[in-house]
Amino acid sequence: MKNITNKMINEFSKIYLSETPFVIEKVDSNITKSFEVIIKHGYIKSNTQLVLSERFYEILNYFFEEQGIELSFNNTGTIFWANQSNLTE
Repeated sequence: MKNITNKMINEFSKIYLSETPFVIEKVDSNITKSFEVIIKHGYIKSNTQLVLSERFYEILNYFFEEQGIELSFNNTGTIFWANQSNLTE
């Protein structure tokens, strides 16, 4: 089984997020290793719901599919994890 590694997150961030106001942070969870897309501190003054584009999801999914990982998302689409039931080796 493959999991998302910090190295993968760092590589994705370097390639695709370096010129954006977004960062990916690990979510504290005992259930699964998951990550959240958030806005960097200082880019907004109040809480707002993050709505990512379909293109962002296409790029994110493609990147991790190339690593042999299928992603699952929460209901808002901002938290993701490796889908353990359909992994490709």
